Amino acid sequence: MTQIPFSRVRHLRLVVLPALVAVGLSACQFGEKKIQFTEEVQFASGETVKVDRSIRGKALREIGGPGGWEPTYMSLDITARKTPDAPPKWESFDGLLPILFDRDSNNGEWALLATFYTCEPWYQLGRPKLPYAEFRVRNGQWQRVDLSSQWLGREANVFTGMKSSGEPKLLTLAEKKRRNSDPAIAREYLKIVDHWSTGC
Repeated sequence: MTQIPFSRVRHLRLVVLPALVAVGLSACQFGEKKIQFTEEVQFASGETVKVDRSIRGKALREIGGPGGWEPTYMSLDITARKTPDAPPKWESFDGLLPILFDRDSNNGEWALLATFYTCEPWYQLGRPKLPYAEFRVRNGQWQRVDLSSQWLGREANVFTGMKSSGEPKLLTLAEKKRRNSDPAIAREYLKIVDHWSTGC
């Protein structure tokens, strides 16, 4: 099945995450692309942590088209603050992209919400009503759980608009805010929405 690349642009939900994928033919080569950087993430409590992001994807190129990326691996890991209660590295080999990372204010559990680029991960998730999968750290491991309504309306705090050419060594809160201010970005990439429609 052919993968449909994604975009954060509002009307192209299944067309390609812009910066990760919107590359010109001259810059796009077949093969695997790797992007690594550190990102500042602010929790609801106001605390800011640094996480290491690692992304791998296969470059795609269509005749007469701009090309894109099919994600093959994503990870998020707190490395600047290794404490006994720090969560393990979160990883996906299924095309999922972290969008919200925090602790549950009710019980202190680490939680991560992920979204996706193409239809295939959505199918594999069981075609959920909303474009997210929630994971919690339980028994020392990330485990998928039902999406909690407590996250609805929360602003995303993990960046989803990575440039295919790479990111600065440190992606700051200010830079994320600036880049997320584009009015063309679909709202489900900026906050956890309570309704959504898919083109899959």
